[in-house]
Formats: sequence, structure tokens, C-alpha cells
Amino acid sequence: MHSEKNLNTEENGVIGDDFSMNICKSWEKEFFAVHHDEIRQVALRTSIVMGKNGGAFPKLCQVTKLGLGGIQGRGNQHVSWIHIEDFCRAIEWIIHHEYISGCVNVTAPQPLTNEELMKKLRKRLRIPFGINSPVWQLELASVFLNTETELLLKSRNVYPEILMKNGFQFLYPDIDSALQKLI
Repeated sequence: MHSEKNLNTEENGVIGDDFSMNICKSWEKEFFAVHHDEIRQVALRTSIVMGKNGGAFPKLCQVTKLGLGGIQGRGNQHVSWIHIEDFCRAIEWIIHHEYISGCVNVTAPQPLTNEELMKKLRKRLRIPFGINSPVWQLELASVFLNTETELLLKSRNVYPEILMKNGFQFLYPDIDSALQKLI
């Protein structure tokens, strides 16, 4: 769901035609192709899960500590994220709320821009500067890392409307509280 201005909910999300969105559309198409009346189907649309042990967060911290924690690309792309404790709690909550089905965004309710995220991370790690990474540099690095730059540059401005409307309570709804716990 690429959006720099509008929040994408489960209902109004714009699903594009690129690497990650095509994977998502294929998975969901196959998942919902078979229907059983006695089996509830929930497709989780997860954001970046922020935890201390593995995944994106330790890598972000490492890059930032090396002085490379500036913006990626233009920096205005939104980053949707969720603290690992909230992620696990949301999954458990969905399991226990049997009336929830279909697609569910499992993400914190306050996405922020790449520029804001990197600035807050540098501040929390007490790193005074971060060298920016222009698009061409990311494209070159992606060849060596065998990945897609779209994963860094695409704006993911996602809101967990189903969780919020049904009373799920986040322990870490904003990046400041999450970073305080993680660092």
C-alpha cells in the first residue's frame, strides 16, 4: 500500500503493482480461494516488526551507529512498524476474538516518515549525524544484497483500523515509546 498522504486501512488500502504488493496479492488470492464454513480465515498484513533479537531493528541500529543513519531516498516515505510485544499480543488477541476475519493490518497506529524514524533513532542512540543514502546508492547495494530497493523506498502509511475499532490496546502506539523499550 503506497501512500505518502492517506492512511491505508484494511478497507480503503491501495494495493499497487510492485514486488511486495504482487506477493501480497498472490498470497491473499490463494489463501481466500478456498473457503470452509467452519474455519475462520484471517490474513495478517504485517508491518516491520521491531524487536531486539533479529529482523530489521538491530540492522537499523548498526547502520545508525556506523554514521549511516540518515534518510533513505527522499526520506518522505512513510514507515509502518510495530513493537514485537504488540505484534505477539495482537496475534493472540485476534485468535481470541473469533468474530474477526478477513484481512487485518497488524501495525502500530502511528506510522512516521523515514526521515522522522531515522532522526528519532539517532537521538535515542546518541548518534549526532547520519549520512543520507540516495536512491542510486540503495539500488547499487540492493544488487549485492539480492533484495529490492522498493522495500526501503516505498511509502507504507498503514493504519490498523480493525484492531483499533475492536478495542485492541497497544502498549507501544508511537515510535518514542517503542524505542524507549528497545534501547
